[in-house]
Amino acid sequence: PVVRTWSAYAFDLIRRARVEGLLPYLERSPRLLSGPEQDTLIGNLLEGHASGLTKGPEWPSELELAIETRGFRKEIREFFDRVSELGLEPADIHDLGEQAAKPEWVAAAAFYQEYRDLLDLGSAEAFDPAGLITRAAELLEEHPEFLHAEQDRLALVLVDDLQEATLSQHRLLALLAKDRPLVAFAAPDSVVQGFRGARTDELHRFAQNY
Repeated sequence: PVVRTWSAYAFDLIRRARVEGLLPYLERSPRLLSGPEQDTLIGNLLEGHASGLTKGPEWPSELELAIETRGFRKEIREFFDRVSELGLEPADIHDLGEQAAKPEWVAAAAFYQEYRDLLDLGSAEAFDPAGLITRAAELLEEHPEFLHAEQDRLALVLVDDLQEATLSQHRLLALLAKDRPLVAFAAPDSVVQGFRGARTDELHRFAQNY
């Protein structure tokens, strides 16, 4: 049996999809974008805004003193991770910010668009860990033949610690386990990855989702 983490499996899926020609825009082999790389990109963009090299988003005045701090960069990165994991586009964040009257979300939407543009220009083959599983699920949804071939490889799906799964992981699992035997283990009282998007509430919908 093959035993893998969610990220390792998703990365292998993307790699094989490229080999099969399903990702024509990737000229180089896919790779993971490291945390320090993300921090550097975000930091460089913020420094460019501060020095006037590029026009930055209109952050709310109460965030003015925070923008130059390491904590702000960390919050931005975590925000981008959740956005990437949910498969949201900058326009989606902008619209949600307008609807919820959250000017910081509107500003973050513009910043996320700039971040994505910079990434696409220099590292189109780089996938951030949070968005990796979402992209793998999208590949399976966009290419039914690829999905069916993947399902045919699986006689049985076993999942441990399902209480730690995020929405994107549930999305991927639902695709893979459709019409396949699935055994999952979970201990909802011992979740430790809540800060990374773990959704224990999805366990209550297990029978409905699978």
